Order: sequence, then structure tokens, then C-alpha cells
Amino acid sequence: EDPRSITLTDHNRIRSSLRDLAPLVTEIVDHHEDSGHHSSVTVESGRRSIAFDGGKATVASTCTLVTELLLDDQSPGGNGNKIDGSLGLLLLGVILLDSVNMIPAAGKGTDRDERAIRTLGERTDWAQISEISPSIADA
Repeated sequence: EDPRSITLTDHNRIRSSLRDLAPLVTEIVDHHEDSGHHSSVTVESGRRSIAFDGGKATVASTCTLVTELLLDDQSPGGNGNKIDGSLGLLLLGVILLDSVNMIPAAGKGTDRDERAIRTLGERTDWAQISEISPSIADA
């Protein structure tokens, strides 16, 4: 058995030029309409998370889903459940970009995106960022 695996993020179908890798797809995290490919990856297994319902995405960003999965996987205790500063910054930046800074007139941001932004703000270890790059932390 091949020990490699692929998690598709922000897409739920592997591109045709990579079709030889399709059997390695073991997880899908996406917010686009489900194309129905990779049927061995099921919702029931918890490995197919597609935030799309009623003809529209239920989150502005796949990073919102990644944040939800990250927080679901964190066990109680240890490091105060802090999220690594670099990871928190990256997730937050992409959610804000995809949601057009949560500007209501853009019509992109959802309650789930708002919760993810708030949680990242509260749970990210921002002190790590200032140690790595003081100019980013001060921005």
C-alpha cells in the first residue's frame, strides 16, 4: 500500500494533468460545488468537507474550514490551545482576502468566517510573530 496521501483544498477534483495521483486523494476540504469525483472520500468518513449548499458556498474561504478542522483537532490543555503564530497569520490573511475584509456590501463573508476570524484573533500566539518579525506584529 502506498504511504502517500493527498488532501485537496479549495478544489474537490484533482486536475486532469495529475490524474495518475487521483487514487492518493484521501481527504477533501473545499467550498465549491461538489463535482462528485473521488467517491471513495465520503462525508460519512469525515474526510469530505465541502461547504456548499443551496447553490452557494457556506463560507468565503477554505481557510475557514481549515481553521475549524484545526480547532476541532486540538486537544484540551497543552500550550493553552494556542495556534502557531505563523499559521494563524496565514489563515487569517486568506480568510480576510477571500471574504473581502468581511465588508457586508461584498456579500462574501459568512457567520462561520466571522467565527474563524474571531477565534484566530483570540487563540493565535501573536508573540511568536513578534519574535520572528517585529514589523509584522506591529502592523
